Amino acid sequence: MVKKTIIFLLMFQLFAATQCEGDDDCGYSDFTGYDLFVENTQLSYSINDTIWINSSASSKVIDYCTQNNDSVINYNRFDFKESFYPLKLKNGSTTNAEISLNDFQYIIATGFDYNPSFCHNSYYVTPVLSNNETQYKFRIGIIPKAIGDYAISSGSIYPFDTTLDLNTQVFSSYNNFDDLIKFENCGDMYTRYNLRRNNYFFIVE
Repeated sequence: MVKKTIIFLLMFQLFAATQCEGDDDCGYSDFTGYDLFVENTQLSYSINDTIWINSSASSKVIDYCTQNNDSVINYNRFDFKESFYPLKLKNGSTTNAEISLNDFQYIIATGFDYNPSFCHNSYYVTPVLSNNETQYKFRIGIIPKAIGDYAISSGSIYPFDTTLDLNTQVFSSYNNFDDLIKFENCGDMYTRYNLRRNNYFFIVE
């Protein structure tokens, strides 16, 4: 009887492992996402000013390969990457913004530069894991090099902190598509919704 029980348990473990290997849901969950914070919000900046943006997120994710869906630390910082679209507001027949990556210089105070091999036309950053391994965090500086009306939009459509003044009045002269920002990128049309939370507007003069 004991021998049969041991054989059954071994077969069950093998079956469970096989199920996990073939199960598309076996792996890590997505992380909780970022709330983006602009440290020095203001309506207008001058050329060579620095706009500082930082954020952090829990390093814990759910491991669906464990029996109890355990909460674990994900040590792959690339799973926590973020990107930013610097957009110059400009009225057109089908768009009201254009990507203006070269109108800015970028510096990373916390984190790492990252340049994916696919077409993206955005500025990517990967975060660093905190010393106590509870959070991933980054801090970047965006330095204007040209004048105009601009917006910074999250590539992953993460929101900016709701306590900030996001200067949405800057967009009033370009609001031709019912509170939507539309721009072309890599041959596709991109649309940004939730205008009053997911974009930071400003003027460079």
